[in-house]
This record gives sequence, C-alpha cells and structure tokens, in this order.
Amino acid sequence: MAVVIAIISIIASLILPALRKSYDAPMNVTCLNSLKQLGVSASNHVMDYRYYPWPPF
Repeated sequence: MAVVIAIISIIASLILPALRKSYDAPMNVTCLNSLKQLGVSASNHVMDYRYYPWPPF
C-alpha cells in the first residue's frame, strides 16, 4: 500500500510542473497581445493627429 502511494506521489510531482507551465502560457500570450494593441493604438493616434498622446521625456 505504501509503495502505491509513493508511486502516485512521484507521478504527481512529475506532472504538476508541466500543468503549471501550460497554465502560464496563455498569460504570456495575453500580455503580448496587450502590448501589441497598445502599440497599434499609439501608431493610429499618431497617424490621425500627428502627435504622440503622452509628453516626451
């Protein structure tokens, strides 16, 4: 009985990091899409109004 529990815990410890990586992947895609949309909107604003919507530093 203890051997079965040990084997199940070893298998679970191998599978859980892979599940965590698959959970983090869509968050990275969402972040990249947000950055892309920000760049596209800034570019469209410059094309329409000929100035950047934020002050230069």
